[in-house]
Amino acid sequence: MNGGTYAYIAGNNTGSLSGNAAAMTIGGSNAANLSAGGAVFVGAANDGSINAGNNNGVTINGNNNIGGTNGSIQANNGVIVINGNTGNVSMSGSTLIYTGTQNGNVNLNGGATALHAPSVSIVPPANPLGNFTNIFQASLTALSSTIAGLAPDGRISATYNAGNNTVTINAVPDANGNAVLSLSTALFQQNANVTVNLNGATSVMVNVTVAACPTGTCAYTFDSSVHFNNPTSYADSVVWNFPNATQLNYDTLFGGAVIAPLAVVTNITPIDGTLVAASFVGSGELHSYAFTGTLPSASVVTGASNVPEPPALAVLALGALGLGMLRRTRSGSAAVLSIPA
Repeated sequence: MNGGTYAYIAGNNTGSLSGNAAAMTIGGSNAANLSAGGAVFVGAANDGSINAGNNNGVTINGNNNIGGTNGSIQANNGVIVINGNTGNVSMSGSTLIYTGTQNGNVNLNGGATALHAPSVSIVPPANPLGNFTNIFQASLTALSSTIAGLAPDGRISATYNAGNNTVTINAVPDANGNAVLSLSTALFQQNANVTVNLNGATSVMVNVTVAACPTGTCAYTFDSSVHFNNPTSYADSVVWNFPNATQLNYDTLFGGAVIAPLAVVTNITPIDGTLVAASFVGSGELHSYAFTGTLPSASVVTGASNVPEPPALAVLALGALGLGMLRRTRSGSAAVLSIPA
């Protein structure tokens, strides 16, 4: 994560996080590498390594376990609070506060001091997302249903040319720059070259139905042999809505906002745009291309009152993410604690 960012994970963290100006909150345990430019809070044990930014603290509400390179903390001029055993700690300046036993290698440099406290009272940083289910998950699932209810406008076409194995999607926008299309995953043949022509469209809604759903599992893989031409040219204008997908695998470079609220999404190649998913297993990158078009509201399409809330719609303007993670600009904040006299 680059620039002024904030990472909030409500559960356990098993993946590496790096942010040159980021504060990080892990609600559960940490078992990976955290490199932060801001304050770090871990709500349970630390079995990974933590490197905090200058003048920022680290709070571990559990043991800082040791074993190999695990359970290590490094900070410069920031208070380290461990509500448990110390483990491996290296710091320059400021104070180390711990409640358990001092084990592992504790290096106090630059005038740093260690204080054993009988107990500490720790208040975790506030959740910046509020009620995630109500604000984001429910609203984005409703948005997917709303887009799925849009009728194809007839001005946009998707054709497959068997002669040269090409797929061409041509948008013909209305006066407001909108176009709607429905298609099946069966369109994307192996070894096909796919071209998306916007033709001036600024908001293209593509409803994609997974063609094969044996035993109720609607899974589809965008094969590595399928080539999407210049996906960044339309990444901020096209929404690919997968209302019935339960598993999506991206083995080829893909562009646009992917809305798949019921799906487990994996990738080994970049997704250029936005990702909304039930869960995400990433072996490839997510590249942020904010959606700049206009989204429909549920009341316009169905007459219903469940219009997606602005915070949920703003997700598509933030770039790449999953339903379990939100990238947000925020100043660093540390946990609040008190030490009994």
